[in-house]
Amino acid sequence: MTYITLDHIVRSALSQKNLSIHWYFQYLKLAADCLREFNYDILGTVQTKRIKVDENNVAKLPDDFIDYTKIGMEVSQFVRPLVQNQAINRLPKLDDDGNETTYTQKLDGIGTYYGGMWYLNSWNKYGEHVGGYFGYKQRTWRDGFKIIKERGIIQLTEGVCTDFIVLEYISSGMNCDAACKINPFAQKAIESYVFWKASPNRFNNFSPEAQHFFNDRRILVARVDHLSLDDIKRVMNQNKIASIK
Repeated sequence: MTYITLDHIVRSALSQKNLSIHWYFQYLKLAADCLREFNYDILGTVQTKRIKVDENNVAKLPDDFIDYTKIGMEVSQFVRPLVQNQAINRLPKLDDDGNETTYTQKLDGIGTYYGGMWYLNSWNKYGEHVGGYFGYKQRTWRDGFKIIKERGIIQLTEGVCTDFIVLEYISSGMNCDAACKINPFAQKAIESYVFWKASPNRFNNFSPEAQHFFNDRRILVARVDHLSLDDIKRVMNQNKIASIK
């Protein structure tokens, strides 16, 4: 795939305005601001990394991490997704010496884990079942994760056995490799943003420059949207409820 750079966009904008290179850094700052916002919700620039999991089932988040699109384990050619589990404790387990360790321990007084559910102690001394399952989940998910941003980690459940996970995530777009790889579809919209913010009407969202930018932004959204009619039909055909009339 062909990419362009911020340098290419900035020099193109300066040429269109008949400005000298002395305006380069001002235009570069404006173009970088626009690219950052586009990376969040339009361009869909997704980074993929294989991350090491330590002995406490913890994986470190990349420095440019914003949000994830998929977290999973490698199974041959495929990536088996892990599920988000918000019940995971945000605090680490510490041993007597203050070192981080696992939570694995016997849950006395609760029951025993068998075949995907907790087998509760719900019998009296005569062997009669006394219930106690009201509202109880039938299965405990053992392949979950929780992103703990304040610690900069992905905490996996202790039932996950893997040395590496695959993280697909949205980056800030400001790291060195991302800034050098821009979808050519975005050039016109970024230039329009630079012209707007460099004009006297830079704080007026209803100015001609602003409306020109918003129009180019709408065109960019349409260009990068890969959803086709065949995709829509396939989604509807796979749904058990909806069908094409």
